[in-house]
Amino acid sequence: MEPIPLRTLTLLLNYERAVSDPRFVGMRLLESTEADPSLPRRLVKSDGIHEHFKGGPDTIEVFFELCPPDQRLSVQMTSERPILIDMSPRSVIKFSINGPFLHVVTSTPKVTGGAGDSHIMTTGSKDSEDHGVLAFPCPGRKDKQQFVVDMTRMEYGEVGRGTYGENYFLGTLEGYMNSMRGVCVDPERVNTWDACCTALGGETETRMKTCAKRVWERWQNRDSEGWCEHCGKGGKELKRCRGCRMAKIWWCCREHQLAGWSLHKHTCERRTD
Repeated sequence: MEPIPLRTLTLLLNYERAVSDPRFVGMRLLESTEADPSLPRRLVKSDGIHEHFKGGPDTIEVFFELCPPDQRLSVQMTSERPILIDMSPRSVIKFSINGPFLHVVTSTPKVTGGAGDSHIMTTGSKDSEDHGVLAFPCPGRKDKQQFVVDMTRMEYGEVGRGTYGENYFLGTLEGYMNSMRGVCVDPERVNTWDACCTALGGETETRMKTCAKRVWERWQNRDSEGWCEHCGKGGKELKRCRGCRMAKIWWCCREHQLAGWSLHKHTCERRTD
């Protein structure tokens, strides 16, 4: 049974999570702006503000329920030999985001409602926001080092990108803690527990199961269906990497090919031959 690359799993789950969000169906980005960082932050008229459906560790846990018990994962940072890991043991690490540097406010118009009526979603608006990541022990390491996956750190803006510009973070716990200092003053580790699927109920759980099932199907059809290595999008308009003769590496557009090159250059067959 072929191991599932943890990068691929995170990429596809993130994509399905984003495109299935009912708040963004039929929407497109009209405008974005950055405020003067020297101005004090103040949240006005906070009634009706909605918490993000973050996915994160829970979404991956739902996916693992679809896998056979002996399914393994592979972890590869750049060009080193992939490391095989088991799906378990794994744990969830909960952090408190103290002193976030960026206050993100997202507004989308409601389908029904009067003029100016919209959904408002925020992150970074307080000094003790909860944030969770999934962690796997590094096999053969005596220092108890862990691999960490954070699917949702982009909610804190561009500083939330991974080491090579990914829309997620994959790396060691030590590297994660160092990189979080670009997101907030102090990422305080609050708690750690064994990962298990949590019953959330309602639309959230239904949506997570739908996302996980879709990703499982895409993985099963990987030989006939590709996806953009930067965003996870599929479709007939994908363009294959010309430098890779054996590996099937795809891009959805020139912009994402350039954005993904910081990571792909380490494994592109043209560069590594």
